[in-house]
Amino acid sequence: MGAGLYRTEGEEIIPGGNAGVLLAVVGMTDDSQDSMGTLCDDHFNNHSAGIACRSLGFDGVIQWGNVGNNEDFISESALRENEFYTVVDNMQCPETAMNVTECDADLMDHNCSPYESVWLECAGSSPEPEPEPEPEWQFMGAALFHTDDSGEIVPGGNAGVVLIHVAMSDGSEEAFGTLCDDNFDDRSAGIACRSLGFDGVIQWGNVGNNEQYISTNLLREYNLDTVVDQMSCPADARNVTDCEADLMDHDCSHYESVWLECEGSSPEPEPEPEWQFMGAGLYRTDDGEIVEGRNAGVVLVHLATSDGTQVV
Repeated sequence: MGAGLYRTEGEEIIPGGNAGVLLAVVGMTDDSQDSMGTLCDDHFNNHSAGIACRSLGFDGVIQWGNVGNNEDFISESALRENEFYTVVDNMQCPETAMNVTECDADLMDHNCSPYESVWLECAGSSPEPEPEPEPEWQFMGAALFHTDDSGEIVPGGNAGVVLIHVAMSDGSEEAFGTLCDDNFDDRSAGIACRSLGFDGVIQWGNVGNNEQYISTNLLREYNLDTVVDQMSCPADARNVTDCEADLMDHDCSHYESVWLECEGSSPEPEPEPEWQFMGAGLYRTDDGEIVEGRNAGVVLVHLATSDGTQVV
């Protein structure tokens, strides 16, 4: 799962630059459990130490040992106090190994004491951590909308104003709004209709020249501002995700909002998830705990929705 070199500073255990006790994180393949702890020195050697340093992003190893012969980084008592016990033992690396992932080792199975925990002093500077990517706006979905007889804005049919859902990649913000007609053309309109599940485009325009779907005033009233501008699709584009566009950056007015009349019938909506029977069993209480009841007990049933969002 990952590893790093750590040392103590005051009462805290912190990342240790190019030298420190090796602390590794191991986890179950189903993500149900993970543990952070030390590497035991059983079978560990200079070759393994060099591979470990290079796997951490350094040039190689200068020296290594265990906490029993050097407590400069983290003492044995501090390891015990913070419950950092062995998680990797019997690490053996073949001569051709370039990374610790090519070495054999026992995970969460050991016969080691904390004083056998490996420390490393690696050659070269501490690798710079990968910077977190800046969150950015992403296209989430779109549909055609129009006003019904009561004046409400509703989805449906093969014609209407394009309303788009965009959201920040870190989930911190989202917005709903329109597509501006800057750089929009017949090819873009065809791609937009096909991306919505239709066969192609019959015609398109902006709200300024056709307010039959949603009026400019209603877009303003509902704060449906432009969220996508400057949409430009290359000749080989097959979906709007293949097109270039500015998200949440525009110089458009509401009357420039695009409407589409698409060819073909409205795509079928996704079916609502249904409850499904998953299993059942007989259960009883045993000293306050509910346990399986073998051939007698209350019937407990396992149900789940078909999309997996709810389980009982």
